[in-house]
Amino acid sequence: MTTDATALPLEDLHDELRRWSATHSPGVRAAVELLIEHDRWLRHEDFRARAVKRIDYEEMVVISWPVAQDMLDDGLRASTSELAVLDFALALAQDRFRWASMGLEHCAMLLHAAQTALGAR
Repeated sequence: MTTDATALPLEDLHDELRRWSATHSPGVRAAVELLIEHDRWLRHEDFRARAVKRIDYEEMVVISWPVAQDMLDDGLRASTSELAVLDFALALAQDRFRWASMGLEHCAMLLHAAQTALGAR
């Protein structure tokens, strides 16, 4: 059975999401860390109630990426920057850019391009 994770204190939520993501791909781990660091979506009541679930029989908290994607696609209300962070987290979790199959040379090029696009280079 799953229940929402709204009653869980934020620090506990972070710990449980990290524990869950540790068993997943680097993209899922990066997406979880981005949402934790951004500190918006895991505080957002509707997002937390719908997309963050506690799986009671496993005593684990998970993010339902398909639910989060549906919420974004359905016109979730937030600033442009907040929506962009969520969309990027979803792209990481879903391996939308197929980064998991890239070699180090391509990863370095992508990192350079992202730094350039963000004005960090």
